[in-house]
Amino acid sequence: MEIIGQGVVCAGQKGTDWQSCAFPSCCVLPSGRWIASFRAASKKDNAPGQRVVLSCSDDEGKRWSEPVAPFLPTEVEGKLGSFRNAYLSSCGDNRVSISLYWIDESDFSRPWFNEKTGGLWDSRIFNALSEDGGETWSVPVIVDTTPYNVPTAVTGYLLNLPNGELA
Repeated sequence: MEIIGQGVVCAGQKGTDWQSCAFPSCCVLPSGRWIASFRAASKKDNAPGQRVVLSCSDDEGKRWSEPVAPFLPTEVEGKLGSFRNAYLSSCGDNRVSISLYWIDESDFSRPWFNEKTGGLWDSRIFNALSEDGGETWSVPVIVDTTPYNVPTAVTGYLLNLPNGELA
């Protein structure tokens, strides 16, 4: 492997709600557009106001668009939460899918991880789709993880099957 360049998609900004930029994902579309996602927040753990942000490059990463946060906090079963991280997948042409990791933000006094039970805050997986290279996105839809109705983390990219179906 040869590293042929380097750059910064978004620099963290000390003392702001952009201080912790983490959990990156990137995909390249057939058009050559690069899309990067990451989480922006004031700190790594238990951070109110965290959000998934996206930035695009049409010149192989030399310049990146100003990051945008297209996914608003969302309610699940009466609990308000936000998206903590995301994975992008190219689906051909200008289609891009994003798998979003939602977490319950109703009580920040609780620890993120329960050492006694091994459990996490309530969390869910959502998917959204862009038909225009990441410029606009569908409303995120919760993924049915039945029969595993427990906090579920996003652990990877959407599977793009050869027949064009998404799984």
